[in-house]
Order: sequence, then C-alpha cells, then structure tokens
Amino acid sequence: MQTKAPRPIVPLLLAAGLFALGGTTYWLEYGKKPQDEANQAAEKKVFDLGKDPIREVSLQGHTEKSTLDVKLGCGVTNENLCQAESTSKWEMLSPLKAKADDVTVNSLVKNIAGMAASERIDLRSETAEKRAVILTDYGLSTGQRSDINTRKIRFSLSNGKTRTAYFGVKNPISDGIFALLEKDGKVDENLVYLIPDWQLSVFEQKTSYFRDKRLFSLNEKEVSELEITSPDQFKGTLRLKKLPLNDWDLKLGSQKAAGDSDAVEGVLSGLSFLSAKDFVSENKSSEDAKKTLAGSREVYSAVIRSGANIKTLHVREKLLKAKDSSGGKILYAFTDGQDPLVEIDRANFEKINRSFQDFRVTKLIPTTQRFSFSTITVSRKGKNPFHFTLEKDAGAWMLEGKAIPQNKVEALLDRLSSKVVKEFSSTPSSPSGDALTLSFHDAKEISLVLEFWKVGVRLYVRDPRHSGPETWELMSDLDPLLPWNEADFTTVKKGNGS
Repeated sequence: MQTKAPRPIVPLLLAAGLFALGGTTYWLEYGKKPQDEANQAAEKKVFDLGKDPIREVSLQGHTEKSTLDVKLGCGVTNENLCQAESTSKWEMLSPLKAKADDVTVNSLVKNIAGMAASERIDLRSETAEKRAVILTDYGLSTGQRSDINTRKIRFSLSNGKTRTAYFGVKNPISDGIFALLEKDGKVDENLVYLIPDWQLSVFEQKTSYFRDKRLFSLNEKEVSELEITSPDQFKGTLRLKKLPLNDWDLKLGSQKAAGDSDAVEGVLSGLSFLSAKDFVSENKSSEDAKKTLAGSREVYSAVIRSGANIKTLHVREKLLKAKDSSGGKILYAFTDGQDPLVEIDRANFEKINRSFQDFRVTKLIPTTQRFSFSTITVSRKGKNPFHFTLEKDAGAWMLEGKAIPQNKVEALLDRLSSKVVKEFSSTPSSPSGDALTLSFHDAKEISLVLEFWKVGVRLYVRDPRHSGPETWELMSDLDPLLPWNEADFTTVKKGNGS
C-alpha cells in the first residue's frame, strides 16, 4: 500500500493565517485602540493650544462667593516658554501690576489647558431658533456671553490666535457646567461642552491667589548680619554676625555667645519664605493702611544685611474685637523696600520669632558640616600628652595611610552634630591642667576648634574662635566617646574587624 506524502502547503497556510490573526489582534489591542482612546480624549479637551506659546491668560466672572477679573502675562520673551506644559515666569497685568506666583500660575495654566468635558452636546441638527432657546437655557446666548458676570477664560497666544471658553449655568441633573468655545473670535454654537464643576474652582479664588506672596527675595547664603528686635522674646536688639567659616556670633546687650548655625539658618529660611496670607493695602502709607494699623504694636523687626544690600521687615500685632483661631490677634507685616501692607500667618511668624536661647549653640558641629571634614587633628596637653592627625581617604578615616576603627570616629561625629550642650556659662573660663583639643579641617583649612576639659565628673568645652569665649557644659554621655587616650583612635584596624 502506497502512502501519500504530506502536503507542506497546508501547515504553511495555517501558520500564515494564525500570524495574520495575531497581527490583527496585536494592532487592535496595541495600535488602534490606544489611538482611538487618544483621539477621544483629544475631542473632550476644551482648549486646543498645541505647542503655541501663551502670551496672556485672563479669567473673568462671578460666583456666589467672589468676583474674579484677573489678567496674567508671560514674563519671558523666549518663544519656547509659557507653553501649557512649561515652567515659566509670570506677572499680573490687571487689576494691578505685580509679580505673579509662578508655581501657582504654571499649575493653573497646565490644568486649564488640559480641561476636559465629561460630555459633548451636538446642536447641529437643531434649527437656529431652537438652538438659540437651548443656548439661553444653558446661560450661553450672545447676550449672556458678553455679560461681565459670565465666567470666561481666554488664552491669547503669541501668534495672535485666541481661545476663549464661556461657562454658563449648571446642568440641573449633573454636576456639569455648560460651556462654549470661541476660536479667534468665532464661537462654535453647534457644540456645547459639559465641564465638571470642580474644574472651575479657580473662580472661587481671590486676586491675591495669583500673586507672588513672598515679602522679599532673600539669598540666605549671602546674609552677613542680622539684627532682630522682639520685645516679647528679649529686651534690646539681638545682633547676629556671620564669621568667615559660616559660624555666627550673637550679641544681646552685654551678652556675647556663639550662635547655632542650624538655628540661624532656620530663621533665615523662615524669613526667605515668609509670605502674605492676604494683601490688606497696596500702599502701607495710605490712609486705609494707617487706619488698619491704628492700635497695633510692633512685635518684631529684622534688619537683614547681605553686603551692601539691606532689607528691613516690620511685624505689628493688633487685638481683634472678635475672638478667632489666632487668639483674637492679627499680624500685619510690611517691608521698607515694598509698598503693600499684608497679613501674615501666625504659624509662619513663630518660625522667625525666636528667643535668645533658641539661637545659642546646642550642637557643636552644624548639620551642614557633619560630612564635610577631611582632616581631624587630636591633641592633649597636661597628663599623657599626645598629638596625631586623621585624614579621610575614599570615605574612610586613616592614620598615616592605615585604616583605623571607623565606628569610633563616626560615633563621635554623630554625637557632636546632635544636641549635646547642657548648660551655658556667661563667665568665660579655660581649662587648667588636662585638656583635649579637636581641630576639624575642610580642604586643609581649620573650620572648627573645640577644647574639652573636666571638672570632677562634669565635662566642659569652649570654641576659642568666638567672642568671649563662653563655656558650655556638655551632656555626660559624650565623655566616653572622646579620645582621651591616644589608643582610642589610633589602634590600626586588623583584618576585616572594626
């Protein structure tokens, strides 16, 4: 019996069919479907801005809570900036000329440019008469669109084109707001968008929402001197002066002390970011401003010097008739370099209104310097004197090129950079007999010197660089971490041990 040879064409055809079916399925799943979804999402977008730079954005309209009429302008001329997705500089053009809050406006522009409709209503099949009736019911007739109270958002683009959305009444059976789009002065009355009302929350904001609320621009690193007057915290004026290596000296009357760099930098940061809660008056010298400040008292002033540049802040407190969450008192602030009188938040004020003690040293190594040291010189005078230098190489502490126990050095640095000062002494003193001196270097320059000694079981330290210098009593748990014996730090590490 003769057997027929299999026909190879059949499995090939089956394989080709399966391949074609798989390719079609793949295209439908990963090609056509995503494209269709993208097209549907694009159709629901109200504004079609593309990549065109934005020249101005205006928002106008009335709600039960507020009336808004604001125009914002692009603060740069580079044609690649002020796009919907860019991070740009902005300014307020009306109702007054002022710097805008860039973060707020950039976020606003991005959100509005991406505004999407939950539904679209096609009116093309309606007669002109019926369409007019429907638009009137929606609050979007020609007369209603020109009403000053009708909410509207307009983008003016750098190429001269405009995009305007008009927002009518709320849909009685949903949370949507009816809207029409105008392109380059021509309104498309055939297509009505239904916009979720949460996308229009910007119309509930005050004009101050769009403004730059920071009281002044301040580069914290460039500040060389700071003078603070705070009657509730201390008597007189506290003067803080920056030393060459970023340490600070404090002076309050006849009191002199070393300043805690982290504490001072925290106050400078608070001053840098101090912002208006609300704008009370555009001119602090106006009659309205004077009336507002009547009966107030100055609770804080700061003079900030950065080289030849001087900035001055004044904060006044006024008792309100009605009690509120701030304890019945309101805080006003103004600066010598700007006109507005503003209200500030008490929580932000408390970040800068610190006592003399708050500025004093509690950590012997500032947090910012903890990992910057490259060399530590250790010396002891008196009984069992010694002197040696540790150098950091590739992140490890070395003695004469050999690794030493890292945990001992790092434990000491960690403790010195945390709160370790227990008491302050206004009477300068110096060690008699045994004393241990640690000199910390950065790039071969001495950046910190600490001199330790004991009286009985009490441990003391001073920094000879500061005016005074004053003495600090330290917490007792630091004592065993200090290298009182040369072998504490100089025992060379053996094998893989530490």
